[in-house]
Formats: sequence, C-alpha cells, structure tokens
Amino acid sequence: MSHREACPQCGGTKFVQDHDRGELICTSCGFIVQERIVDTGPDWRAFEGEKKKHTGPPISETLHDRGISSMVGWDDSDARGKGLSPESRAKFRRLRKWDQRLENHDRSLIRALQVQKTICYNLGLPRYINERAALLYRKATKKTFRGYPAECVAVAAVYLACREFSIRRDLKEFASACGASLEKLRNAYLELAKHFPLRPPPVSPMSVMNNIAAKLGISETVKQRVLERLKTAEAVTEKEALKMISAAIYEASDRSVTQEEIARAVSLSRVSILKVVSK
Repeated sequence: MSHREACPQCGGTKFVQDHDRGELICTSCGFIVQERIVDTGPDWRAFEGEKKKHTGPPISETLHDRGISSMVGWDDSDARGKGLSPESRAKFRRLRKWDQRLENHDRSLIRALQVQKTICYNLGLPRYINERAALLYRKATKKTFRGYPAECVAVAAVYLACREFSIRRDLKEFASACGASLEKLRNAYLELAKHFPLRPPPVSPMSVMNNIAAKLGISETVKQRVLERLKTAEAVTEKEALKMISAAIYEASDRSVTQEEIARAVSLSRVSILKVVSK
C-alpha cells in the first residue's frame, strides 16, 4: 500500500492504519490521510462450518452505496479479452442503462451525505456522529418530508445525532456552518424529532459543569463550591442536569452571577432556573 510522504494538514510523516475502518491516520494531528483502503488480509472471525475471507473496508452509512456497490464496465469483452456475443452485448447495454438510472437517483442522497460529512468536519464532530446522522437521514427519506430542503434535513439529522449522544452544540452553529436559515433548520429538526424521539442516556451534572463554568467565567473558588454541591448528584436527563448546575452556580456565587447570565449560558429560560433555586 502506498503512503503519502507527508500529512497535508500538519506535514507529519508518521501514520497508523485503522484496519477496521480502512483508514490511514496521521499520528501527529489525527487527520485521515487516506480512506477506503482495501484490506487484503483474511477475516479472522470464525464461523461454524465456514471458512470466510473478506477484503475491503467495513460497510459505512456515510457512503451512498454503503461501500458495497459494483460498476458495469463499458468494455464489450470478457476477462480473457474475447468479444461478447450479440446477445450478451445487448444484455450488458441494458444493465449499463439501469446502472446509470440508479446513479442519477442517488444524486440527492450523495449531495446530502456530503453536506453531513462537511458539517461534521467543520464542527469537529466524531465519526460515529456522522454514521448515526447518515442512518437517520436514510430513514427520514423513507418518510414524508415535503417542504423541507434536503440539505436542511441532512444537517438537522447531524444535530439530532449530537443530541442523542449528549454532545451539546447550539443549533446556531449548524446554521452558520451550512449557511442555512436558522428557522428552516429548526423546523426540519422538530419534524425529525417527531419521527425519531430522543432517548438520550442519563447525564451526570459533573460532566457538563466545566463547559458552563467556562462560558460564565466564574472563579476557581466558586467552581469548587459548585463541585462540592454536585458531588452526590445522580445521573439525570440533560435538561435536569443543566437546571441543577444553574442553581448550584447561582447559590455558590452568592448571587453575583445573575439568573439571566446563567440562563443564556445554558440555553434555558430564567423561569426554569428560578423554580429550581426556590426549592
């Protein structure tokens, strides 16, 4: 396998190959230098009564054909170079025609998956978010999404995937990254959420504390007080975790940080925070 001499991102010369994903990765910056590398080694999984050997990278939802498509060639000859019979040539002409029609049908999907890949790269989101978003978009296209641009649905699927894995990002970031209207993007997301209800895993308030503290710029002393208050807090939903953090910061800072400032930092209403503080 041929490796590039230097990483195009940082200029590094040391690479590591991820055989499971078929990728060549720069060890200095983590940039994916090469994708879809064919693995010519055997599949070491053992199946009873079978001896299987596979090649190629794993199936990926981020590719329009999942990486398992085939292409009908234009050469009217067999593997030995011998010309095909008239019947076989006619048969392969029909196959090429259908192959082109299917390719044209996938253009919208190709464009949407490319948008998702670009968004994930620009926002620094992990690969599993891209995979999940691509799967959500495929499922969404099977449902009725009239009046919603394909690009907005694709980006909304990325945002929904982030919410599922409790990766906190503002929808404004996605709208800015893709150049779409925030209102259209929000409407597409709400429609997606109806078909794919969120079931996020429980979140520990301690795990999101640092991000909120950095936004508010609170001192280390206040931060230690907040951590002391949250030390025994159990894992809850993301919204409840944000409410608990907001109340803890408000009380630990001796109310020097206003409820309005905290509400803006956690993207919650002041009323929601006030209800927790008053308990």
